[in-house]
Amino acid sequence: MTREAAVGPPMTREAAVLSLQRVAGNRAVTRVLLQRALLPGLATGTRVYDRDGHEWVIETAGQRTNFGVTPNRTEWQYRVTDGKSTKTVWASTDSFFPTAAGAAAAGAVSAAQAAQASVEAARPPINKTGAFRVFGDGDPYSQNDVEFERILGLADAARRQRGGPPVAIAVLDTGVHAESDYLRARTRAHADVTGPTPAYDVPFAPRDPAHFDAHGSKVAAQAGFGTERIALIDVRVQVGFMASGDRSAQIAEAIRWAVHRHGARVVTCSIIVNWGSPELRAVVSEFSDRVLFLMTAGNSDTRFTQRAVDEGGKKGNALLVGGVDMSGRRHPKRGAGPAVDLTVPSGDYASSAELKSVPVHYPLASARLKGDLDAAGEQRLGANPGASMVATETGVSFGVPLVANVVAKMLLIYPALTIAEIEHILVNEAVQSRGGAREELSRSHGVLDPVAAYEAALRRVPEIASPRAGAGAGTVVREGAGGV
Repeated sequence: MTREAAVGPPMTREAAVLSLQRVAGNRAVTRVLLQRALLPGLATGTRVYDRDGHEWVIETAGQRTNFGVTPNRTEWQYRVTDGKSTKTVWASTDSFFPTAAGAAAAGAVSAAQAAQASVEAARPPINKTGAFRVFGDGDPYSQNDVEFERILGLADAARRQRGGPPVAIAVLDTGVHAESDYLRARTRAHADVTGPTPAYDVPFAPRDPAHFDAHGSKVAAQAGFGTERIALIDVRVQVGFMASGDRSAQIAEAIRWAVHRHGARVVTCSIIVNWGSPELRAVVSEFSDRVLFLMTAGNSDTRFTQRAVDEGGKKGNALLVGGVDMSGRRHPKRGAGPAVDLTVPSGDYASSAELKSVPVHYPLASARLKGDLDAAGEQRLGANPGASMVATETGVSFGVPLVANVVAKMLLIYPALTIAEIEHILVNEAVQSRGGAREELSRSHGVLDPVAAYEAALRRVPEIASPRAGAGAGTVVREGAGGV
């Protein structure tokens, strides 16, 4: 039998509107009803309500360590269902309410956000060129990043040399579970630190189907998009979708292996790990002038006012990446706030549901393990074990590695870029669609602009003039500028 939690006098819709009127602009709208967030210790069978008044029932409840908040803390996690689907929510950070009245008040918040969204909808679409060509139609993974190739050509011509060593990106995730031709061409090494004994420089082997998760393959493919001059270091740090305990010490050693053994310049992580642990804070500091670390702000409405990795001192070589929707507007289920450094497209949201609108590379061998392969796919896989398809996903997981991709391309254009220069470019120079609701989402006050990042790297090449200075060999022309 279900029951409704008793939490004292409910906040009415009128009270919520009055609260909203006291909020300057649209700031902190999602936190107005924080006092109505889920309480700890709710029992199985309790009814709860999302911001749109939709009813869910708690299936399971338990205490877990939430590494997605700062400081890390143990709190209640609930598995909820509406009879058709299920999801996992945290007591402190997800917009669920323990009373129907709280849900009605949440409706007022949603109405205010809808009004703001109508203003945002009138803004021009974000520029999806450069690394953001991955969001295009067809099979973007069969194409090159043409803007990067052109700008790299200008840099090579100015230096009177062509090419250089690939830039390595360490991908901390669930591991590449099945290779494709695309991933094989880009992956330099594999490691697995999920077992009792960490394994380094191991040959690729398909993962155990019982622990299958294609997340790592899809994330790695985003990091390597658009050029074969990026080398991927596949580091499996988690088995399947759910983490099992704090493995910070093992992850720290894996990072050292990726840097010392394989020259990783960028570390990208799209899963939740404990960046506030002493081991991981130490390894970030150890490579402060050598490696850029990219971390996810996650897929909840958490407002970040500080970063876990900064406990004990600010880490200038770490960036916390948040998500916006595919048009560059605020996404209600993405981490945001003054501690988030920049934002990237991460999927759409409508009618209380996340829409799978981020194209991702999906090896057919992975699709077979997942049970997603039809007869035509089986035929293609039989003809070519390295075949792949384009699927769709949702989540900032698939935007974070695109920041790594942009950084690697910046280093290919100008290898002498410092970590401080890269951070400044990403947060202050390579930003599009500034203003409006984006002002509150991150330090950059906008969305990453990949081509502007390439241009900023080119401007720092000593032998070349600024591409914005005028026409001639230094001029950069964007193809397909505007929305896709």
